[in-house]
Amino acid sequence: MSVNILVVDDEFEIKEMISNALKKYDYKTDSAGGYIEAVDFLQKNEYLLVITDKNMPGKDGGSEGGMELLDFIKNNYPSTEVIIITGYATIDSAIFAMRNGAFDYVMKPFRIDNLLNKVHKLFEYHSFINIDNTLSVYKNIQQKMIGFIDTHSMMNEEEKQELLEKLVEINDFFFRTLKAREKVIIEQREALSNVSNYLEQIREFNIGNEGISTLLIKAVEESNRRL
Repeated sequence: MSVNILVVDDEFEIKEMISNALKKYDYKTDSAGGYIEAVDFLQKNEYLLVITDKNMPGKDGGSEGGMELLDFIKNNYPSTEVIIITGYATIDSAIFAMRNGAFDYVMKPFRIDNLLNKVHKLFEYHSFINIDNTLSVYKNIQQKMIGFIDTHSMMNEEEKQELLEKLVEINDFFFRTLKAREKVIIEQREALSNVSNYLEQIREFNIGNEGISTLLIKAVEESNRRL
């Protein structure tokens, strides 16, 4: 899958591990070691996804360069999605990142296959017919989920994480169901397109028969209307 992903982390080993894992799936990657270098990449290239550590050098020497980068991306490249890595942090920091526009998160220490699953999930959403609308609905539901969790502030960290994971799972199941229905629509569209082509070919063979030609023209028009 030839798409551009920017990996940002001030820890070289983690940056390389993520980049190498993505390349195995034919994702094209660039890597940066902090906020300033990442911004330079973003200004020169187009990225569908940025995977960034939360706790890394920021633009003014701060320690949360990942959050600064998330804010920069959402303000300047809104179509670029962000998966944020929250380093040894609480679930609240992950929720905060999602509330501020992150598509998803992983918490250190993380398994690389868990991160890859989230990357694959994002590109599954990009395979919908109406990508912008699908992502907009997904994010709206995501924000409602986060709001629901915020109203249950008495929960401990483990309970919050368990609830968030469960709600995300329900949300993904809903969209997987929509994707299955969309597949049927695409197959119907392809079938109608084939029918229209076949009818047009038959009409050409029966061009001298006005009655048959008229019926075939109507059939082609109806097929195209439903397409």
